[in-house]
Amino acid sequence: MTKVINFQLKFPKRLRRNVKVLKYWHWNTQAFFDSNGRITEYQSVGRDITEIVQTEIRLETMQQQFQTEKELYQSILDEQTEFVCRFTPDWKYSYVNEAFCGYFEKKRDDLIGKRFTPLMPEGESQKVGNQFHTLTPENPTASFREQTLGPSGENRWQHWNTQAFFDEKGTLLEYQSVGRDITEIVRADQVLSHSEETYRTLFEHTGSASLIIEKDTTISLVNTEFERLSGYQKDQVEGRKSWKEFIVPEDLAMMLDHHQERLKQSDDAPEMYEFRVMGKNKKLKYIAMTIGSLPESGKTIASLVDVTEIKQMQTDLKEAHNKLRLLTGITRHDVVNKITALFFAIDMLREETPTPQLTEKIDLIEKIVDDIYEEIEFTRTYENLGSSDPQWQRCELITAELDVLPDISLKSSIDTIEVYADLMLKIVFQNLIDNSIRHGEKVTEIRLHSVESDGSLILIYEDNGTGVIPEMKQKIFDRDVGQNTGLGLFLARDILALTGITIRETGVPGEGVRFEMTVPPGEYRIAT
Repeated sequence: MTKVINFQLKFPKRLRRNVKVLKYWHWNTQAFFDSNGRITEYQSVGRDITEIVQTEIRLETMQQQFQTEKELYQSILDEQTEFVCRFTPDWKYSYVNEAFCGYFEKKRDDLIGKRFTPLMPEGESQKVGNQFHTLTPENPTASFREQTLGPSGENRWQHWNTQAFFDEKGTLLEYQSVGRDITEIVRADQVLSHSEETYRTLFEHTGSASLIIEKDTTISLVNTEFERLSGYQKDQVEGRKSWKEFIVPEDLAMMLDHHQERLKQSDDAPEMYEFRVMGKNKKLKYIAMTIGSLPESGKTIASLVDVTEIKQMQTDLKEAHNKLRLLTGITRHDVVNKITALFFAIDMLREETPTPQLTEKIDLIEKIVDDIYEEIEFTRTYENLGSSDPQWQRCELITAELDVLPDISLKSSIDTIEVYADLMLKIVFQNLIDNSIRHGEKVTEIRLHSVESDGSLILIYEDNGTGVIPEMKQKIFDRDVGQNTGLGLFLARDILALTGITIRETGVPGEGVRFEMTVPPGEYRIAT
């Protein structure tokens, strides 16, 4: 009786001294039995299967490592915020990560092995398909933007990096895409594009010649009005010319100084000034410019207005004014000569010992002639009104030259103030003082002070005289109103009005006058 069994054994085998390796054997063994069923002997046939077993062990280890790495890779992909997917050419998905599922609100089991195409606006699907068809073995990668529709129908955009995989024959096997949502970026770009379009439209239609200037004085952008002003086309100017090429040599140093101050972001850099340019036709033009810096760019934007005609009108007006002054000067001289003759005749009449009735008539004649003389002298002052450009004038220098009677004190706290006004500003204050002396009756003190209100400056003139009754507060500024000729306050109002300064009387009758002169914003400054 025999029985066969198969088994494996492993045992160390000494290769050489102190070196052992584990060997694997496969045995086929047959047992032989006697008539009583006792084993009488064994017969075994074996073979060394060490290499086979070691190969199996290595394969098992590799499978375990592969599974571990696969799980790690899967974990890494699932933790990515980017969308990762793999799919066949017929859009059946073999892999999607958690970010992909969450973004498209799908479960992984609903996607793997199945076709899925996100909802897209009309025409977008065809565009995306065309982009995939451009991938070839020679050019297997591409990046593109895709527009889809969210669950509520809202537009969403993604940016995808896609790679196509081909076999050795060039047959397309699979796609792998990595994407991210760029909806906020696209919307921001749309807003920016709209803003740029809006500002470009405003820039083009400001009504004045406008240009943008780089830090190195190169003109980078101009509008149509600039073309008309300069005579050059946009493509002849933008990126090709410096603004310095248009400025007449006499004004260039001033312009460069202002440019450097502006680059330093200095408060001393003016925002408005005038200069002269020479256009393509070599014709001289006077320009009034408003200019400002574009934040954090080093660039400036300027708006130019051609004031050549205004300058010519001003020149013509000054010439006409000079001729008129010459004519009125000659006329006034002749009138004053005749008035002097009248005064001489009046003195001769008084020497003839006239009767009281005749003396009264002579006095009346003399008063009329005095009034005529004062009117003539007023024309001497009034003809200079506005004949010079306004200038910044320090009140301290004006108050120092005012004529005040010895028994009247003048207190001023406006010395550090500078006002942009006609050069006849001193006459305004002098006429107010003369008004106090003539009509205040009991004036012993005059006060000059100021207060700022809503960006304007109010210069205040006060005295301690009799003041002005309510019904005369407006009329005192009219010509020929008052106890005398009424020309002083009339002239003061017109001098101030040349630069937008207003004057009114707000005092309390019986307590003195209070004249408030309101200086507009930008027309005054506090000197240091």
